Amino acid sequence: MFSHARRDVRFAAQRMAVAGRRAAAPVTRMAHVPHVPHVPLVPLVPLVTLVTLVTLVTLVTLARRTRARRASVRLFS
Repeated sequence: MFSHARRDVRFAAQRMAVAGRRAAAPVTRMAHVPHVPHVPLVPLVPLVTLVTLVTLVTLVTLARRTRARRASVRLFS
């Protein structure tokens, strides 16, 4: 039990130190940050590629099916 309490105190101290560092950070360095956020672009790239791949595959399969159907109609008629 005491070890948990000690750990919590240590974590709290670390959090306070981090908060203090954040508060002490100069504001001039933060000025250039609000450009286009870079984070949401990363998951979008594979998503876009996946969507394009799926659409291409569906189009190809549909084209093959229609072609096969036409060929079978020609054969049986």
